[in-house]
Amino acid sequence: MKRALLRVCVTAFVLALIQPACRKPANPRSWATLTTVQHSAPTEGVQRVRVENRTGRVNVVGGNETGVHIEAEVRVEQGRVAGISQKGEFADHVRVEMSAGTLLIADAHAGQADAGDWQLYFTIRVPLELAVDVELVTGDVRIENVRGPLQVSCATGSANIKGDSLASVRASVSVGELAITCDQVRGELAADVERGKAAIRLKQPPPKDVQVTCGVGEVVLDLPPESPGEYDLSTSVGEVKIDGLSGMRVERKLTSAWAKGRVGAGGPVVRLSCQTGKVAVE
Repeated sequence: MKRALLRVCVTAFVLALIQPACRKPANPRSWATLTTVQHSAPTEGVQRVRVENRTGRVNVVGGNETGVHIEAEVRVEQGRVAGISQKGEFADHVRVEMSAGTLLIADAHAGQADAGDWQLYFTIRVPLELAVDVELVTGDVRIENVRGPLQVSCATGSANIKGDSLASVRASVSVGELAITCDQVRGELAADVERGKAAIRLKQPPPKDVQVTCGVGEVVLDLPPESPGEYDLSTSVGEVKIDGLSGMRVERKLTSAWAKGRVGAGGPVVRLSCQTGKVAVE
């Protein structure tokens, strides 16, 4: 009885910690679209596309492209619209540089005194197999149909990754949500959410190691039933849930819970951990 009551208290405590991270600001700023700019860059010599944005959105779409096509919706703080006489050209808002095989696409306002008054909403179309790096401070990242190695970093907001087959994934969100949905990640998958939720769905068993960590929140991994591997699931304060993995048993001690074991013939290491919150394999 005491243990059941303790688990109920722990669950309530975890929810109380998670909810503030999902609340929207009480008085959000108003933004107006100033202009939309476009540019195309050749892919000769390009091995990686790196996108750096301070505030807004980064949407990267893979396809049968012959170049890298960049579109940016430029937004400015509502109160400044009347004082802007020129909307500016592409280079006034977006910086594009090529160095050592990496094509950099960045917010040209970054580092300026009025950088906080601007937002860029990128839509970037790239060839399928190119490696992609995205770094966003505040906002949303969306990745679709990219097959090369992928790295995503978002400080506050969300990252949503969808595709059929990814070479490898390294993704992190400090505060917010991370979602990965794909048929298969051919290489290693590493993800981290400091405060929020990581939800990963793979239609095929992972052939390489998977590591997902969370500070406060939830880690949910959706795999085909009986996906082989060496599993290590744990939370210091919270709960561990398992569905579809024969022979795995959850153990508990006070506020902590864990489950370790081999499924099938073994294989990749699947390590999921959360300091405070929930870990689940479904």
